[in-house]
Amino acid sequence: MSLRVVVCAVALLYPALGTTAPELPFDTTNQGLLIQLHGLPAIGTARPLAPAELRAGLSYEAANHFLAKSRATESLHLDGETHRTTLKLVRGFSAGREIGIEIPYVDHGGGFLDSFIENWHDFFGLPQNGRDRMPHDQLLFNYRRDGVDRIRLTQPTAGVGDVRLTAGQLLGNGTDTMLRFSLKLPTGDDAELLGSGTTDIALWFSTRCRSEACPGAWSWYGGGGLLWMDRGKVLPDLQRRLVGFGSAGLHWRALERVTLGVQLDTHTPFYDDSELKPLSGASVQLVMGGWWRMHPRHALEIAVIEDVAVDTAPDVVIRIGLHSWF
Repeated sequence: MSLRVVVCAVALLYPALGTTAPELPFDTTNQGLLIQLHGLPAIGTARPLAPAELRAGLSYEAANHFLAKSRATESLHLDGETHRTTLKLVRGFSAGREIGIEIPYVDHGGGFLDSFIENWHDFFGLPQNGRDRMPHDQLLFNYRRDGVDRIRLTQPTAGVGDVRLTAGQLLGNGTDTMLRFSLKLPTGDDAELLGSGTTDIALWFSTRCRSEACPGAWSWYGGGGLLWMDRGKVLPDLQRRLVGFGSAGLHWRALERVTLGVQLDTHTPFYDDSELKPLSGASVQLVMGGWWRMHPRHALEIAVIEDVAVDTAPDVVIRIGLHSWF
């Protein structure tokens, strides 16, 4: 085989990456135990797929929960982990349209991150808040109100969560803004906290800086909207029907194949009539991580997520995602 043939084959398999950063924001939302079962969406990219183009994603998130809060008539104790594996397929159509589906598999259990997080807190001099006095990797999810256990989970559960259908529409030719919609279906078992037991609808926009306007190796993006929820089966008397949400992020192309980024995610409370911050507080999360373009059509996403508004999201979430374009 001649050298020219080898060079041509390599060029076809690994074409030039160009100078732009990966298009996708960090594809994550609040994985808090009583938030993840609702239809809170990630904002997604502001640029649609080409007609007939397919994007496939497989992600894994490990969320560590630890808190113990109480007031006169209610208490919330969370000690365990939620592992969420999601298959996501999106197809592009003409005129800047997209449709997609997300299928999650949710696993609640004792987990494996307790020792790692304690060592992390010790290394940086962060408070343990009683974590180091509890048995490692145990499972106890309990919400008690007026002397009655409204939620109590002590045995591991796993299964398909609530499936979500998505759609997107580019807002005008030459723009970098998408209008997006999602419909969450009650396919998960609400008794095992795998779903909310009801249908949720979200409508939001996503935008980003245009390529010619981005400052060199930097790019920004953002978006937000509203989530409407029918009355669910998990704490239905406390659940709010309307939630606002938003995200904003910054990417830095550190190397030709590596992009680093930070992202802030926020949303209004999902529950009402509670004195406990994990239920009635607005959430802010910080996402830190990056993208590695292994190939122009395959990218690896790695991120660590911290709760900026303490007790409104998991202590730590570790996220790994693989994304491919066909």
